[in-house]
This record gives sequence, structure tokens and C-alpha cells, in this order.
Amino acid sequence: MRRSHTSHTPLTIAFLLFVTLVPTACQRSASTTAPVASSATSPANAKDRLLTEQWNKAVRGLEFETTSGLVEVERVAGGTPETAAEHLAAADDLLAGNQIVEAMERYGLAARHDPDLADAYVGMGLLLTRKGKHEKAIVSFRTALDRDASHLDARYRLAMALWSASRQYDAIDEMNRLLTEDDSHARAHERLAVWHYFTGDFASAWHHLHRAEDLGQQVPGQLAVLLSQRMVDPGLPGE
Repeated sequence: MRRSHTSHTPLTIAFLLFVTLVPTACQRSASTTAPVASSATSPANAKDRLLTEQWNKAVRGLEFETTSGLVEVERVAGGTPETAAEHLAAADDLLAGNQIVEAMERYGLAARHDPDLADAYVGMGLLLTRKGKHEKAIVSFRTALDRDASHLDARYRLAMALWSASRQYDAIDEMNRLLTEDDSHARAHERLAVWHYFTGDFASAWHHLHRAEDLGQQVPGQLAVLLSQRMVDPGLPGE
């Protein structure tokens, strides 16, 4: 039996091609003409730009990347210690309210009105630490100590920032300097107990753990357990 072959006239072929190709062409046209949202004008990027502008305004007149390793400030003409103190108090309140950018601007103004005001640089360092800018925080705390070498909180914060920046041995050295000035600083002993454990100096870790406890400072609950697995407590009777 012969198979039948369907014959198509030129008109029929043209119609079939039209039906097949027109939807594809329409889809291409739709895909090429549909508006594409620009990432540069998206709400997220617009918000990021606004935050960047606000931060840049907050740190105006402050330079953290300097050859001296200290914060350099552009002093406000006619600035006074009294005005600096007002800005510092306002910054402390803003920091307590977690208003980071606003607090940074006020700490900056405090330093620009009185470049010798150590607490202004401590405040900057705390804010920069919260933002994860550890190297700039280190510069801020060093500047505070440059202005007031006896500022124990600045030294404690400096040691903490150094540890956060993965500069463990610098952090330990700085915390030991603090204890040279005040051996009763309980939080410093607690931190050194933990840090010495992580750096493998278990004898020192035990020493600072006991010193912290003697001063009434709570230490991480598992630290003594972990230490005992590495080294017998040298403070135990008969040891």
C-alpha cells in the first residue's frame, strides 16, 4: 500500500511558517524591550549611597590612615574645651542609644574642638569596633593613650581591638601593660586567662583565671575544664 503524501501549496507553507515564527519573534521582542531595573538606581543601592554619604559627613575632619599611626584632626577654628565637652556628652548619649553615625559625628566634633580630649578618641574606637573597622579602632585607642597615657580603659580597649584584629600577641602585651599599672583590673585577668589558653600558655592561663576569680570576676564556665585537660591546675594543694 502506498503511503499518502500530503501536498502543501505555497500559500499553505507560508501560513505555517507565519504561525511558527511569529510567536518566537514576539517573545524575542518582549524580552529585548522589557525594561530592566538598573542596579545603580535600585532602592538598596540608593540606601547604601545615603549611608556612605552620612558616614563620610560624620568623619569629616578626621584622618585615620596616617604615617604617625594616630588620628589626625582638622581643628575647628575657635574650638574650646567647653564645646568639646558638650559634644562628648551628646556623643555618649547617642552611643547609648545605638545611634552610631550621629555619635561618630559628635565624637569627631569633640576631638576637633579639643584635639587633646582622650575620651573622644575612645568613643571613636568603640564605634569603629562596632562597625568591624578594627585597624581604625586601634589607631583611635592609640591616640587616646597618646593624649593620656594613664587612661586604663583606652588601654583595655586597645588590647581588645588588637585581639579582634587577630594580633593576639600584641593584645596580650598590651593587656599586660595595663596590669603593670593596675594589677587589680579583674576584666584584664579574665581576658588573659582566655587568651593564654588559646595561645597555648596554660600555666599563665591558670594564673590569670585564679586572679580573676579572687577579684570576683566571672570567667567562662568551661575554661577551667578545658585547662585541666591540658595541664593540671598548679594551684591545687600538693601541686
